[in-house]
Amino acid sequence: MESVKVQNRVSLFFLILVLLIGGGLRLYSLDYGLPFLYDPDEPVFVNSALCMLRDKDANPHFFGHPATTTIYTLAVAYAGIYISGQVLGKFDQISDFVELYRVDPSILYYSGRLITALYGIATILLVFLIARRLFNKRTAFIAAFVVALSPVHVQYSQLIRSDVQVGFFLLVAFWFCLNIVNKGAWRDYILSGIFLGVAVTTKYPAVIFSPLILLAHLF
Repeated sequence: MESVKVQNRVSLFFLILVLLIGGGLRLYSLDYGLPFLYDPDEPVFVNSALCMLRDKDANPHFFGHPATTTIYTLAVAYAGIYISGQVLGKFDQISDFVELYRVDPSILYYSGRLITALYGIATILLVFLIARRLFNKRTAFIAAFVVALSPVHVQYSQLIRSDVQVGFFLLVAFWFCLNIVNKGAWRDYILSGIFLGVAVTTKYPAVIFSPLILLAHLF
């Protein structure tokens, strides 16, 4: 029993270590370039979220990716920043907040990138849990470490884009597909469908995941 506890503590230590490494890579220089912008996609999402707040309009008026999840998440974050600014006396009205964007948009882009980075870190954890469930702890650590060090995943975790978010939501949907295979509970069907829907509203190509729910049912 004691040896099992030791093994669990060691596993937890290495998991935290992998998450710290992955998190450090994603959080390092998260403010790069600011207040200047070098990615053409970031302003699209930021502007859409800011216009929603300015116009008090729940319609983002952008459905290209469609990136709906990304835009709404940003809108909620910006609303929180605005309310905090009001409490601290930084903003009197929404126009002051919009003016901040014109003068120095750093806080808006940094907060958006931080959200993406957190999704990236959560993705590392999900990869570990899924790999451990399908294979073993050793494979899970390798898989999580590969994702943690992946240059592409690190890069996209530092940008306000929908790519990392859609990967996270599909992994959650896949987790519930595994539950369908093992248990076949209606709750898992519903949750896998919900997260697939959220993934599709984040980025259209996620729809190709749909047959996997049917395959989970058949298995």
